Amino acid sequence: LRTLAQTRGGAGSLRSSSLLSGAGTTSAFAYGIGALQFAVFGTVAPLAGPLAASVCGAAASCLCSVPQEVLKQRLVTGIYPSFGEAVRRIWTAQGPSGFYAGWLPTVSRNVPFVAATFTAFAALEARALRASGEERLRPSESVAIGMSSAVLAATLTQPIDVVKTRLMTQAASALPPYAGVRDCALTMLRTEGGPAAFYAGLHQRILYAGPLWALQFGLNVRLSQALLERRRAAAERAAAAERAAVERVGRLRGGSYARPLHGAARPGAAGGWRGGRRLAACSALPRPDDFASVASWEEAYAAPGQDAPADWLAEYDEVRPLLAAALPGRGSLLVLGCGTSPLAAQLYAEGRYERVVAIDGSKTAIAAQRERRAAQCGHATLCTRGLCYEVCDARSTPFADAVFGGAVDKGLLDAALCSEGFDYEAGLLAGEVARLLSDGGVWVSLSLSPPSVVLPLLSSLPHWASLDTQPHPSAAGVFSYVATRAERRPAARLPA
Repeated sequence: LRTLAQTRGGAGSLRSSSLLSGAGTTSAFAYGIGALQFAVFGTVAPLAGPLAASVCGAAASCLCSVPQEVLKQRLVTGIYPSFGEAVRRIWTAQGPSGFYAGWLPTVSRNVPFVAATFTAFAALEARALRASGEERLRPSESVAIGMSSAVLAATLTQPIDVVKTRLMTQAASALPPYAGVRDCALTMLRTEGGPAAFYAGLHQRILYAGPLWALQFGLNVRLSQALLERRRAAAERAAAAERAAVERVGRLRGGSYARPLHGAARPGAAGGWRGGRRLAACSALPRPDDFASVASWEEAYAAPGQDAPADWLAEYDEVRPLLAAALPGRGSLLVLGCGTSPLAAQLYAEGRYERVVAIDGSKTAIAAQRERRAAQCGHATLCTRGLCYEVCDARSTPFADAVFGGAVDKGLLDAALCSEGFDYEAGLLAGEVARLLSDGGVWVSLSLSPPSVVLPLLSSLPHWASLDTQPHPSAAGVFSYVATRAERRPAARLPA
């Protein structure tokens, strides 16, 4: 209906078969369009923010969407009788380039449309989450915000959509063809009633674009959550199996599975660190037995007054020389187990990193960080200025491979080493950091665990090109570990 309303001659060309012509075959392109759009967006967003990611995703999806539009609109307007005939005749007459007629106006429509939709969705999502205090949107909220974002974007980009349709379907009209985008726009202004002609088919476009994007955002959120939960469940099952295997080995040897003491790696009974210190930290510190428990930290941060900025082990001025020397001053940086520490904001304020992503398992800590960030930048969209905070498990994150040039943690490795399956849990953490780092990327970990514990663990993994450690000069009992990511080897080819 939208295509017919925008075509020269309008809805007078409507036939009963027009609404279904090529519907099944051209709809199959939606798989490729959606896959390219969301895959590129998910890969680029952690590096450059949602606006740049949506532009890249929209441009990439045009590889599938332009041929879809060409075939669909020429079938609807009756230029070709069937999908197979359309493909054959376009290929014979023009070759591959024939499927990309109207490429420029389609890209000119899709890029601003998708960018406006994703950016509006991100802004409305951030506002809704701040108002509700929840970690994620409910599916119904995703649907409502997705529909509102798409309707706004469709209205803004409608003139480009009309010009694009005219160029793709002008063969259905007996009138002289347009010479190009400019000639099409000027002709419409002169002969078709002025600016109103550029909004032909807007109602029809809103009627399908609103529900379409509502379903896309709603299903994407739901499926992403399901996949992440499935991944976490698999990791938990593997950890449980590992612990059971270790316990069986201990029983066979006549001993028992004992947790490591690690000396200074554990908080003392009085709330301080043995052989170390903590600065402006939570007075409601979890018990030593719960130090590796996310639930215990969540309870600690939820205590009254504990959402204020708090640093662990060393303040930023004390670790700044180490981080400046060890970390690459470019690209994206990951801060692991950020809690309520201002470290991520301080690193981003240095101006050396285009993107800083801080993660923690505590929803309360991340909510406090996001509120401070929103108050500082005065903007609802938290991830558009290069610094964002996310709730996720550092052992199993949703980010793509090799997207960060550096990673930092203060005390997170200690938390992993205080768990029941300490070697397995710390190995999961180190392996995930290695997956996220690009070749030559650097992980700096500040820890109270001594080299006799940490170095054998890290050196047992094949991911690191070099490992270095030294006591921290200005923080008693604190060690700094610097691990450099080894170059990835290409997959071996099977013999022919």
